[in-house]
Amino acid sequence: MRKSRYVIVSDDSVENQRLLMHGVTGALDEVSEEVATFLKDGSVSVEEGLEKYRISEETLNVLEQRGYLTKFDEAEERHHVSKFVNKLHSIKLSAGVSYMIVVTYVCNLRCHYCFQKPLVEEEKQKGIYGDVITREVVDAAFDAMEKLRPNKKFPYSIELFGGEPLLARNRPIVTYIVDRARQHGYTLIATSNATDLHHYKDVLGPDGITEIQITIDGAAATHDKIRIYASGKGSFDTITDNISMALDLGVRISLRINIAKYNVEQLPTVVEHIQRKGWDKYPNFGAGLAEVHYLGVQDDHSNELSRLDLLKRVAALQAPYFTKTALLRGILGRHFDYAPGRPPKPKFDTAFCNAMKGHYVFDPYGNVYTCTEDAGFERARVGTFFPNGLNFDQVRLDGWHKRTVANLPDCPNCEYLQMCGGGCARNALLDTGDYWTSYCTDFKDYFQKVLTLLHQDMKSNTAANSAILGLAPISASCKS
Repeated sequence: MRKSRYVIVSDDSVENQRLLMHGVTGALDEVSEEVATFLKDGSVSVEEGLEKYRISEETLNVLEQRGYLTKFDEAEERHHVSKFVNKLHSIKLSAGVSYMIVVTYVCNLRCHYCFQKPLVEEEKQKGIYGDVITREVVDAAFDAMEKLRPNKKFPYSIELFGGEPLLARNRPIVTYIVDRARQHGYTLIATSNATDLHHYKDVLGPDGITEIQITIDGAAATHDKIRIYASGKGSFDTITDNISMALDLGVRISLRINIAKYNVEQLPTVVEHIQRKGWDKYPNFGAGLAEVHYLGVQDDHSNELSRLDLLKRVAALQAPYFTKTALLRGILGRHFDYAPGRPPKPKFDTAFCNAMKGHYVFDPYGNVYTCTEDAGFERARVGTFFPNGLNFDQVRLDGWHKRTVANLPDCPNCEYLQMCGGGCARNALLDTGDYWTSYCTDFKDYFQKVLTLLHQDMKSNTAANSAILGLAPISASCKS
C-alpha cells in the first residue's frame, strides 16, 4: 500500500486540524495534524509512517476507503485516473452541448482591456467591421445546432454574444433569433453591456431572453473611466437602470464585477450599491468577482490581479463582516458547492472550460469556433456552417475537444488536475505559442489559500451565507 499521488493536504492548520482532499475521488475530510503530516511526509513508506505518527488501524482503514491510500503503484494509479477522466469527458462532450451566436463584432463601448481589440483592427483593415449577422446565416446556424443537438427533447441554451449583441440597431435580427429559438425549444441567454437593453423590453423574460450576464467595473466613478462610449462618456447609470428594469421583468441577472488593482478596494462600495438598489432581494439576481486580464491586448499587465492576489485582497478588506463573508464565499463557490450547514463538495472538471466540452460559437461570417474569446480569429476556427452547411476541420476540433487533464503532458501527475482543469488554452497559446501546454500560473498557491479560507469558514459559527448578497461564481462566459 502507498499514499495516493492525488492527495491534497492544506498547508495551514485551523484549530490544530487540516483539510484533506483527494483530487480525483472528491473526498474531503478534516484530520489531525498527525494524520496530515503522515500523508505529506514523502520520506517514509506507509508502514514506516504508521509507527512514526502512531496512526491507528481504524484511521488506516478510513484513509484507504477514502482513497488517500491505494494498492496501485504510481503507473497503475495514473493509468486508472487518465482512463476515468477521459471516460467522464466523453460523456460530458456528448451530453453537454452549448451554443453561442455572435450577432456582431461591433461594440458601442471602448473598454481598454477588451480582448477583441486586435480583431476589431483586423476587421477594419478588411473593410468588414460593422457587419451584423443576417437571417440566412441565422437559419444556417440553427440548422447546424439541430445537427449537433444530441437530445432533441432537452432544452439546450443559445447565448447571444458580440461585440455587443443587444445594440439598438441589432433589434430586428435579435427578435428573429428569439422567434427561431422559441420554435426549436431553445432557452435564450445573452452576454451584454446592457447600455441599449431598454430597447429590448418586450423580449426580456421567461419567454424571450431569460438570462443576461452584465459587467460593471467597480464603483460608479471608476467604472465611468473604463466602460466608456466612443465619446468618452461613462455608462454606469444607464447600465444599472437597465439591470433594475430587467430584474423587474423576471430576467436572471448574473452581474460580473470586474476586479483589478485600481478598483479592488471599492468592493464594499459596490456591495453597498447592490443593496441600495435592492438587487440582492431578487431571487433572479446573482453576482461574482472576475479578474481583469490583458493577455493578447497589451504588454502592460501592471493593473492585473492574479487569482491569489484577489483572494488575499478580499480577505484583507476593511469591510463589514457580512459583506466580506459574502464576497469570500462567492470566490469559494467557484470550486465548492458549499453553504454553511452542509458539507462542501468539490466542483471537479475534466477540462478548463466549455470550449473543450461541446461549446460551439457561430459567427456572422459562417465560421465555427469553440472558444468564446477566440471567436473571429483564424487561428481558432474549427469549421464553417455557411454557405455550404456544417463542416469541421476535425484536426482543429479534436485539438480542443481532446485537451483534457488526462491528455496534457503535465496534468496526470498533478493532484490538482480536476480543480485546475489544465488552465486556459487560449492563454497558453498566447503565452507559450502552444495550446497543448498547461496554463496553471499560481493555481496551487491560490487553491491552498482557498482551502484555508474554506476551513476557517467551516469552523465559524456564523449563519451568514453568500446568498444574502446573491454573490455566486461567474458561469456564463469568459467575456470581460
